[in-house]
Amino acid sequence: MRLIKFINNMRLVSFFTLVTMAAVVAVGSTSCKDDEKGEKGTAADEIPTADALGLEYPIVGVTGMGQFTMDYSRGRLVGGTFRSNDFTVTSDPLEFHFDSGYGSTHDCTDIRVNEAGYIVYMEELYADGSSYRHSISYNGDGRVSEVYSTYVEEDGDYRYEGSERDAFHWEGGRLMSVETEWNDTEIGSDYRESYKSGASTEYEYGYECPNTGVYYVNNDNDLILVDDPIVYSGLLGRPADYLPTSYTSTEYDIVDGQVDVYYEYSNRIQTEYDGDRVRRHGSSTFTYLDETGGYYSMKAAYPQAKEKLSAGQRAKMRIARMKQRR
Repeated sequence: MRLIKFINNMRLVSFFTLVTMAAVVAVGSTSCKDDEKGEKGTAADEIPTADALGLEYPIVGVTGMGQFTMDYSRGRLVGGTFRSNDFTVTSDPLEFHFDSGYGSTHDCTDIRVNEAGYIVYMEELYADGSSYRHSISYNGDGRVSEVYSTYVEEDGDYRYEGSERDAFHWEGGRLMSVETEWNDTEIGSDYRESYKSGASTEYEYGYECPNTGVYYVNNDNDLILVDDPIVYSGLLGRPADYLPTSYTSTEYDIVDGQVDVYYEYSNRIQTEYDGDRVRRHGSSTFTYLDETGGYYSMKAAYPQAKEKLSAGQRAKMRIARMKQRR
């Protein structure tokens, strides 16, 4: 959505680095746990139109490390391309379907929304059987405050399960920091072992960069599990009011109760405008719906980013790294 740490570290900056997070517009603080989804959310039928979401400048194309495209029909998102996958959006019920064309697929289903129409719960299933469940909460300003995800994957004689929690901290319309926590468990025929790791990103605003529709999730797409097209659909809500001008990221393992930092990185972010629109933020450039007649495709012109790994694959890479460091 979807977005492992080591791979992303080698790339340094991923699409989510380059685009600005808009948390989801929900009224009040709302969450939906697995056993509460029927009470906390209702089934979503279709994506609202861009006008209904208040998106003055809907973005349909992004180039950069995680480039993607979005196609619209009568103002509604219907599909596009993302991270070497084609994706389609279906209605009644609302679902997202991603297909690389090489037998690797995943589907986002059982999408539930709050009274404002924004996602509070979603399930994600991969062709190999691995799965995610996402619960999303919002603050009183209608910006995302937490994404909590759990996963399960079977791999031969092993089973991998765990969770990721992303906590977003805001000051007004500015995203100030994101804290991430992973809890991974590897289960074999005769043992069970757990691992814990985390990351943090601090944002700075050295000068004013108003946001005109770019969504900022984080500098690393492994820090939020929901795929970019779902974020840009408007179902994950209200964009940040301002774009950061720099950030510092730290990633670490927790071994025997001790924090062991293995990666630190700081970066300045330049923003360019074309009139009153953001044309470039960091290494990403943007094309808007009204500039394309409703259709935009970069698939033939730009190489696709690396395909998103499944939950268990990413967990196995984290576990392998921590085993080496113990």
